[in-house]
Amino acid sequence: MRLGGMFTDAQYQAAAGEDIHGICRRRGDLSELYDPSSGGVDASRFYTRFQVKGLHCWLVHVRLRPLPRERVEALVSEVLERLWEYDGMRDAVEGEGLELIQALKYQKELQLSWHGMAQALDEALKQPAGGPQAEALAEVLLRNVYADEEGGIAGSAEPAALWLAEYLLAQMSHLAALPDDEILLGRLTWAPPPPP
Repeated sequence: MRLGGMFTDAQYQAAAGEDIHGICRRRGDLSELYDPSSGGVDASRFYTRFQVKGLHCWLVHVRLRPLPRERVEALVSEVLERLWEYDGMRDAVEGEGLELIQALKYQKELQLSWHGMAQALDEALKQPAGGPQAEALAEVLLRNVYADEEGGIAGSAEPAALWLAEYLLAQMSHLAALPDDEILLGRLTWAPPPPP
């Protein structure tokens, strides 16, 4: 069917992106991410649950950046569109009971927040590997995942953010070891979370 022109490369990438988004969405529900003895993310807040799913999409985006743009553009676009559509809009309307107009306004805020977090995480990755990089990531996570609505950060959030930073670094190492072609087919796995 592909040789006959039935499916384009962009359509294959979009299908792989849909699969990858599902993998990221399910991983965003990992219990260790919300357990007070490890990740400690507040599971009762829609915003923090969204950010955790968004972190996994960011990990995929980081992994695919070195590849030629034409091989990944439609895939990454699909992952992010589904992040906004399913994890943002649909979950806000169905799960949080927002009206569609409210959800649309909230979606813009989520997009701006996610992009700001992603840019700050990218900057943190420029730190030397080891302690400084994990600490820089943890600072970004404190502001973007652990802060409450007023920007306050509980004392227990600091070790949790450092754990989450180590989790992200472990996932990046794991994804880097996966073959490009497997990821481009929508097949990826995650590393086990670090111990609490």
